[in-house]
Amino acid sequence: LQNGNIAQAEKILQTNISDDLNEYYLSQFYLSLSYKMMNEGKFSEADNYINQIPDEAQRINALVGLANAVYAKDNKENRKWAESILDQARGLIADPPETQQDFQGATILATAYAAFDANESFRLTESLLPTLNELIQANFVLMKFRNYGGFRQGEMQIAAGSNLGIYNLDNALKILKDKDFERTLQFTNGISRPEMRIWYQMLLIDENAMIVSLPLNSRQFMKIDG
Repeated sequence: LQNGNIAQAEKILQTNISDDLNEYYLSQFYLSLSYKMMNEGKFSEADNYINQIPDEAQRINALVGLANAVYAKDNKENRKWAESILDQARGLIADPPETQQDFQGATILATAYAAFDANESFRLTESLLPTLNELIQANFVLMKFRNYGGFRQGEMQIAAGSNLGIYNLDNALKILKDKDFERTLQFTNGISRPEMRIWYQMLLIDENAMIVSLPLNSRQFMKIDG
C-alpha cells in the first residue's frame, strides 16, 4: 500500500487472513485509504473506498468524516454533496434502530446533520424517542431487579452520564438547542422517566449561565459575557 500497489495489498489481505479477522483488517485497510484520499482532496475516491468497508459502524463514521471534509472544502458549493453523503450513511441504519450500533449511528448522524440541515437532524433525533424510552425503562427495571447500585428511592441514579451507553445524543441536543430551543425542549419533554428527562434538560442550560441572587426562592439564571 505504501508503494502505491493497492490491488496487491487487497489481495494479500483477502487471501492470507482468516475469516474471523478478515473483516477487521479489510475495514482498517479501506478506512486508511479513505482518509488518505480525503486528506488529498480526492473525495470521490474516498467515497469509493468507504463503501468497501465491511464493518457498517466504521463505514458510517467514515461517511460522516467525508461529509464534514467535503463541506469544509466549500460550504456553499458542496453543501448538497455533503448532505447526500450523510444520506448514504442513513441508509445503513435500521429505522427504528434494532441494535445499540444502529442507535449510536443514528445519534452520530443527527449531530452531523445539524450543521447542514437542522430539520433533518430534528426528524432523525425525534424518531429515536420511542426506542430511547424503551431503553430507559428497561435499564430502570434491570437496576431495580439486580439491586447492585444505580437505584435509590424509586429512581435511577445518574452520575456523569445517562448509564445507557448512548453517548452521542448529548452532542446532538447541545447543537440543536441553538437551532431551535423550543423544539429541542419538546423532545426532552417526551422522555418518560423523570430523572432522565431532567438529565437531558440540564444539557440545554447555557454553560455561560450561573445562579445568582438569594434567597432560594428568588434565584435566577444570568448570562455572563466572555
